[in-house]
Amino acid sequence: MIRDLLMSVQWRDLIKEILTMALIVGVLQFVLPRSVVKGSSMEPNLQEGQRLAASPLPYIWGEPQRGDIVMMHPVEEDGPNLVKRIVGLPNERVHIHDGILSINGVVVNEPYLDMEMLGNRNGFWELGDNEYFIVGDNRLTSYDSRNYDAVNGDLIIGKVLFRWYPLNQVTWFTSN
Repeated sequence: MIRDLLMSVQWRDLIKEILTMALIVGVLQFVLPRSVVKGSSMEPNLQEGQRLAASPLPYIWGEPQRGDIVMMHPVEEDGPNLVKRIVGLPNERVHIHDGILSINGVVVNEPYLDMEMLGNRNGFWELGDNEYFIVGDNRLTSYDSRNYDAVNGDLIIGKVLFRWYPLNQVTWFTSN
Protein backbone atom coordinates (compact mmCIF):
# COMPACT_ATOMS: atom_id res chain seq x y z
CA MET A 1 0.00 0.00 0.00
CA ILE A 2 2.77 2.50 0.85
CA ARG A 3 4.57 1.52 -2.34
CA ASP A 4 1.39 2.18 -4.34
CA LEU A 5 1.00 5.55 -2.65
CA LEU A 6 4.60 6.58 -3.44
CA MET A 7 4.20 5.51 -7.06
CA SER A 8 1.02 7.47 -7.56
CA VAL A 9 0.92 10.29 -10.10
CA GLN A 10 0.50 12.93 -7.39
CA TRP A 11 3.78 12.00 -5.72
CA ARG A 12 5.65 11.95 -9.03
CA ASP A 13 4.29 15.41 -9.85
CA LEU A 14 5.24 16.68 -6.40
CA ILE A 15 8.76 15.31 -6.77
CA LYS A 16 9.07 16.94 -10.21
CA GLU A 17 7.96 20.27 -8.76
CA ILE A 18 10.43 20.01 -5.87
CA LEU A 19 13.27 19.19 -8.27
CA THR A 20 12.27 22.09 -10.55
CA MET A 21 12.23 24.51 -7.62
CA ALA A 22 15.62 23.19 -6.44
CA LEU A 23 17.00 23.78 -9.95
CA ILE A 24 15.62 27.34 -10.05
CA VAL A 25 17.02 28.13 -6.61
CA GLY A 26 20.34 26.58 -7.66
CA VAL A 27 20.51 28.74 -10.78
CA LEU A 28 19.70 31.86 -8.77
CA GLN A 29 22.15 30.87 -6.05
CA PHE A 30 25.16 29.82 -8.10
CA VAL A 31 24.81 31.05 -11.69
CA LEU A 32 23.21 34.48 -11.50
CA PRO A 33 24.96 37.00 -9.28
CA ARG A 34 22.45 38.67 -7.00
CA SER A 35 22.38 41.95 -5.16
CA VAL A 36 20.21 43.78 -2.68
CA VAL A 37 19.57 47.44 -3.47
CA LYS A 38 21.08 49.61 -0.76
CA GLY A 39 20.49 53.34 -0.59
CA SER A 40 18.63 55.70 -2.87
CA SER A 41 21.09 56.12 -5.75
CA MET A 42 18.91 54.25 -8.28
CA GLU A 43 15.54 55.73 -7.32
CA PRO A 44 12.90 55.97 -8.61
CA ASN A 45 13.55 52.81 -10.65
CA LEU A 46 15.09 50.68 -7.89
CA GLN A 47 14.23 50.96 -4.21
CA GLU A 48 16.05 50.05 -1.01
CA GLY A 49 15.70 46.33 -0.20
CA GLN A 50 14.73 45.11 -3.66
CA ARG A 51 16.57 42.01 -4.92
CA LEU A 52 18.17 41.89 -8.35
CA ALA A 53 19.71 39.16 -10.50
CA ALA A 54 22.41 39.81 -13.09
CA SER A 55 24.18 37.74 -15.71
CA PRO A 56 27.59 38.02 -17.37
CA LEU A 57 26.27 36.23 -20.48
CA PRO A 58 25.06 39.35 -22.36
CA TYR A 59 28.63 40.66 -22.24
CA ILE A 60 30.18 37.43 -23.43
CA TRP A 61 28.29 37.80 -26.72
CA GLY A 62 28.28 41.59 -26.84
CA GLU A 63 29.46 44.77 -25.20
CA PRO A 64 27.75 46.76 -22.44
CA GLN A 65 25.35 49.32 -23.90
CA ARG A 66 24.26 52.77 -22.86
CA GLY A 67 21.27 52.44 -20.57
CA ASP A 68 22.22 49.00 -19.20
CA ILE A 69 21.84 48.61 -15.46
CA VAL A 70 24.92 46.73 -14.29
CA MET A 71 26.18 45.04 -11.17
CA MET A 72 29.81 45.87 -10.49
CA HIS A 73 32.63 44.99 -8.15
CA PRO A 74 33.42 47.79 -5.68
CA VAL A 75 35.45 50.71 -7.01
CA GLU A 76 36.85 51.37 -3.56
CA GLU A 77 38.65 48.85 -1.39
CA ASP A 78 36.25 46.93 0.87
CA GLY A 79 33.27 48.72 -0.64
CA PRO A 80 30.03 46.98 -1.57
CA ASN A 81 29.13 45.71 -5.00
CA LEU A 82 27.42 48.47 -6.94
CA VAL A 83 24.31 48.69 -9.10
CA LYS A 84 24.47 51.61 -11.53
CA ARG A 85 23.49 52.58 -15.07
CA ILE A 86 25.97 52.86 -17.94
CA VAL A 87 25.73 56.22 -19.69
CA GLY A 88 29.17 56.54 -21.28
CA LEU A 89 30.94 53.96 -23.46
CA PRO A 90 34.64 53.46 -24.28
CA ASN A 91 36.35 56.35 -26.11
CA GLU A 92 33.39 58.72 -25.73
CA ARG A 93 33.38 62.25 -24.34
CA VAL A 94 30.85 62.65 -21.53
CA HIS A 95 29.59 66.09 -20.57
CA ILE A 96 27.07 66.84 -17.83
CA HIS A 97 25.78 70.38 -17.40
CA ASP A 98 22.84 71.28 -15.15
CA GLY A 99 21.93 67.59 -15.04
CA ILE A 100 21.77 67.19 -18.82
CA LEU A 101 23.94 64.40 -20.26
CA SER A 102 25.69 64.87 -23.61
CA ILE A 103 27.82 62.28 -25.37
CA ASN A 104 30.24 63.55 -28.01
CA GLY A 105 28.25 66.79 -28.08
CA VAL A 106 24.82 65.18 -28.53
CA VAL A 107 22.21 65.38 -25.74
CA VAL A 108 21.14 61.90 -24.58
CA ASN A 109 17.47 61.15 -23.94
CA GLU A 110 17.18 59.45 -20.54
CA PRO A 111 13.50 58.49 -20.16
CA TYR A 112 14.20 56.52 -16.96
CA LEU A 113 15.11 59.69 -15.01
CA ASP A 114 12.92 61.71 -12.71
CA MET A 115 13.74 65.29 -13.74
CA GLU A 116 13.64 66.40 -10.10
CA MET A 117 16.52 64.03 -9.28
CA LEU A 118 19.06 65.34 -11.82
CA GLY A 119 21.45 67.09 -9.46
CA ASN A 120 23.82 69.86 -10.38
CA ARG A 121 27.27 68.25 -10.55
CA ASN A 122 28.79 69.40 -13.81
CA GLY A 123 31.83 68.00 -15.56
CA PHE A 124 33.57 66.73 -18.65
CA TRP A 125 35.19 63.30 -18.95
CA GLU A 126 37.04 61.60 -21.80
CA LEU A 127 36.81 57.82 -21.63
CA GLY A 128 39.58 55.49 -22.73
CA ASP A 129 39.53 51.96 -24.07
CA ASN A 130 37.41 49.64 -21.88
CA GLU A 131 36.21 52.53 -19.70
CA TYR A 132 32.57 53.13 -18.82
CA PHE A 133 30.87 56.09 -17.21
CA ILE A 134 28.33 54.85 -14.69
CA VAL A 135 25.80 56.86 -12.71
CA GLY A 136 22.81 56.30 -10.49
CA ASP A 137 19.35 57.28 -11.68
CA ASN A 138 19.00 59.54 -8.63
CA ARG A 139 21.71 62.00 -9.63
CA LEU A 140 21.11 64.02 -6.44
CA THR A 141 22.40 61.27 -4.12
CA SER A 142 24.38 58.84 -6.27
CA TYR A 143 28.08 58.36 -5.63
CA ASP A 144 29.31 57.35 -9.07
CA SER A 145 31.68 58.14 -11.96
CA ARG A 146 31.10 61.84 -11.38
CA ASN A 147 32.96 61.29 -8.09
CA TYR A 148 35.51 58.60 -8.89
CA ASP A 149 35.82 58.86 -12.69
CA ALA A 150 35.16 56.23 -15.35
CA VAL A 151 35.40 52.57 -14.37
CA ASN A 152 37.27 49.79 -16.08
CA GLY A 153 35.02 47.26 -17.82
CA ASP A 154 36.69 44.47 -15.83
CA LEU A 155 34.75 45.69 -12.77
CA ILE A 156 31.42 44.86 -14.42
CA ILE A 157 30.04 41.59 -13.05
CA GLY A 158 27.01 41.43 -15.31
CA LYS A 159 23.92 43.06 -16.70
CA VAL A 160 21.01 43.31 -14.29
CA LEU A 161 18.31 41.20 -15.92
CA PHE A 162 15.46 41.29 -13.46
CA ARG A 163 14.13 42.30 -10.08
CA TRP A 164 12.89 39.16 -8.33
CA TYR A 165 11.84 40.54 -4.96
CA PRO A 166 9.40 41.75 -3.77
CA LEU A 167 7.33 39.29 -5.75
CA ASN A 168 4.66 41.86 -6.62
CA GLN A 169 7.37 43.97 -8.35
CA VAL A 170 9.07 41.31 -10.48
CA THR A 171 10.43 43.16 -13.50
CA TRP A 172 12.61 42.27 -16.50
CA PHE A 173 14.95 45.10 -17.49
CA THR A 174 15.86 46.16 -21.00
CA SER A 175 18.28 48.84 -22.15
CA ASN A 176 16.90 52.26 -22.89
